[in-house]
Amino acid sequence: MYLDEQNILIGIVLSVLTYWLFAQSLLNMAPDIQLDLGISSGILSMGISITGLISGIFIVVAGGFADKFCRVKVTYLGILLNILGSFALIIMNSGAIFVLGRVLQGFSAACIWPL
Repeated sequence: MYLDEQNILIGIVLSVLTYWLFAQSLLNMAPDIQLDLGISSGILSMGISITGLISGIFIVVAGGFADKFCRVKVTYLGILLNILGSFALIIMNSGAIFVLGRVLQGFSAACIWPL
């Protein structure tokens, strides 16, 4: 498939929207997720908060990194980090892996958002 600028732009916009939809929808489903995963409310709250914190801290860094290297490469890195973070949440068996998955998703948002 040929990737032109319009397709890449659409992919970036959809990636950002997907991140914010899934990241913020966790707040609405928190009690059900906590019960299903068997984690404490403190770990769940930390996982929710740390995603926004990490993405907020590293947005400027990722933007500068993208300017220096390549915007498309940083976007692909962000998408890859989102996949890894989501995979960590799928295979989660402890609260630490839950927080790690959310940290990876925060980094992915930082890579995707400024682009």
